[in-house]
Amino acid sequence: MAKTKKNRRSSSHSFALGMLLYALIFAAVGAVGLRFFWSYIDEYEKSRPNTAMDQYIQSLDEEHIKSLASGFVATLDRNVQTEEESYACILSAVNGELGYAKKSAESTEDSLVYIITLDGSKLGRVVLTHQDDPVFGFSPWTVAEEELDFSCLLSTKDVTVPDTWSVSCNGNVLDSSYLSGEKIPYAMLEEFYDEGFSLPCMVTYHVENFVGDISLTVSNEAGETVELPEGETDQHFFTDNCTEQEKSEIKAIVDNFITNYVLFMSSANGFVWSNYSAVIQYVVPDSELAIRLAETVEGQIYASSMGDDIVSITLNDSMNLGAGNYYADATYVVDTTGQKGVVQTTTNLKLIVSRTDSGLKVAAIASY
Repeated sequence: MAKTKKNRRSSSHSFALGMLLYALIFAAVGAVGLRFFWSYIDEYEKSRPNTAMDQYIQSLDEEHIKSLASGFVATLDRNVQTEEESYACILSAVNGELGYAKKSAESTEDSLVYIITLDGSKLGRVVLTHQDDPVFGFSPWTVAEEELDFSCLLSTKDVTVPDTWSVSCNGNVLDSSYLSGEKIPYAMLEEFYDEGFSLPCMVTYHVENFVGDISLTVSNEAGETVELPEGETDQHFFTDNCTEQEKSEIKAIVDNFITNYVLFMSSANGFVWSNYSAVIQYVVPDSELAIRLAETVEGQIYASSMGDDIVSITLNDSMNLGAGNYYADATYVVDTTGQKGVVQTTTNLKLIVSRTDSGLKVAAIASY
C-alpha cells in the first residue's frame, strides 16, 4: 500500500516537470516567433518610403540643419547679420511645419524623389533609394541625396532718410554700396529744385542677403539716434525741424509778403507802383520772383478787383533747408469784391524763404 502511494507521488512529480518543460519550450518558441514577427514587421515598415521620410524629418536637428546650411550662411552679408544670428534665424524658421510630398514625375521604381516643404513652401529635395541587401524579402529605403535651399528665408529691408543722415546695423555704418536711390526730392519741394536753390534730398538704403529680420539704426546730422515711426515714414517726420524762433520769423515774413502780394495783385486801390514797392521789400533782390513781379507791374493797371480783404493767413508747415534757406507752406483766405459781389477764395502757397543781410525774404513761390 505504501509503495503504491510512493509511485503515485513520483508519477505526479514527473508530470509536473513535464508540463513545466513543455511550458518553457512553448514560451521559448513563442518568444522566438514574436521576435521573428516583430522583425518582420520592422523590416516591412522600413520598406515603406513614408517611414524613411518620417525618420528623415525627425533627423533635422540643430546639428544636421547647420551642416546643410553652412554653405548658404557663408554667402550672407556679415555687415548686417552675424553668423550666429543667421543660424539662429534659420533654426527658428525650420521649427515651423516641415512636411514632404512625393514628386512622381521624377521618381522611378528604385529611386523616389520627395520635396521638403516648410509651412507649405518648398525648402528642398530628398532622393530615396533601396538598400542592397533585402531582409525577409523587403528592401529598406535610405536617403541617397539631400538638398535644402534656405534662400526662401532671405529678407530685404529699405529705409529712406535725409541724405545727411546715416544708417547702421550691428554697429556697422552702411556705405554708399547700400544706396538704391539717391537725390530723391522731397515732394513739397519739387517745384523748386530747378530754380537754383541749395535744397536737401533723400536717399534710400536697401539691405538684402540676410534671413529673418534685422534692426537698422538711423542717426541725424548731429549723430543722435532717431526712432522712425512704424510703417512707411511720412516726409513731414524729417522736415519738421525749425526752432520756435525760426518759426516765428518765418510766420512774420509770410504774413507780410502775402498781405502785400494780394494787394499788389488786386491793385484795388489803383496805386500800382506803391503796391509794388510794398511787396518787393519782402522779396530777395534779383531773384526770379523779383523779376516776375517787376514784369507784372504794367498788367496790374487793368486789374478789375474793387477790393481784396484778407480773412486769414495760416502757416501750415516750415522746414530748415540748410544754407540759410527755409521752406514754408501757407494758406490764405481772401474776400474779393467784384462786379458780382463778394467772393471768398482759399489759396495754398509754397514759399522758399532765404536769409539775407537785411533779414528773411521770399525767394520763390508756387501755388497749389
